[in-house]
Amino acid sequence: MTRALTCVFLMMCAGTPALAQTTDAGFGEALSPSMAATVKAMHASIRRNLAEAAAAMPAGDYAFKPTPQMRSFGELVGHVVNANAFFCAQAKGERPASTTNYEKTPDKATLVKRWEKRSPRATPPTRGRRTQTSVSS
Repeated sequence: MTRALTCVFLMMCAGTPALAQTTDAGFGEALSPSMAATVKAMHASIRRNLAEAAAAMPAGDYAFKPTPQMRSFGELVGHVVNANAFFCAQAKGERPASTTNYEKTPDKATLVKRWEKRSPRATPPTRGRRTQTSVSS
């Protein structure tokens, strides 16, 4: 009997870590049968989180490097700005609008401005495909 109760208790405890997994990105509400709608919602959440992190970091800390071999926070934001512009231009079949390497720009105001300028244009294209939408009841 003790063995059976122990087994039941362990089985109940095994699911507890799964219940503790949370995210504030809102992906749960954004999930849809349409892959395109899900990707757009996830892209918007990540874009918002990056913009908030870049704006919240004090300008003096943009040069912070955890170790000398790693990128500074400003270089990391610049890298994301460059990659976002490159991949979104590729997806649209265009050339990137700028050849400036923002990874070498340590200025917070310039990086935040570039992120905000490029971010709305960087919506993943659907190329005219119809997307399925879920019907709420």
